[in-house]
Amino acid sequence: MKWKKRADGIVLEVKVIPKAANHALVGWEGDLLKVRVAAVPEKGQVNKELIAFLAEILETAKSNLLMIAGMTSRHKHILIKTLDQQWIEDRIEKELSC
Repeated sequence: MKWKKRADGIVLEVKVIPKAANHALVGWEGDLLKVRVAAVPEKGQVNKELIAFLAEILETAKSNLLMIAGMTSRHKHILIKTLDQQWIEDRIEKELSC
């Protein structure tokens, strides 16, 4: 896992797979977390569902997640407003092990 720490949080790089049957964390592809979302890539729906799904996985409010790059790309950078990297890793690994 590669994390980019900033003064205002930690950046997670995500590769999104749209139009999936359901939302799911797939696993790691290098430094990218692969995530399936059910939305179609129209009118920002994928971005909205990705933020909502990650907030659920990380057990935090959607307002603590901010997409800082990749709004129209499959590769996205999500700023997680926390400095506790272990907290993030634990929740992702818990979901991946299910």
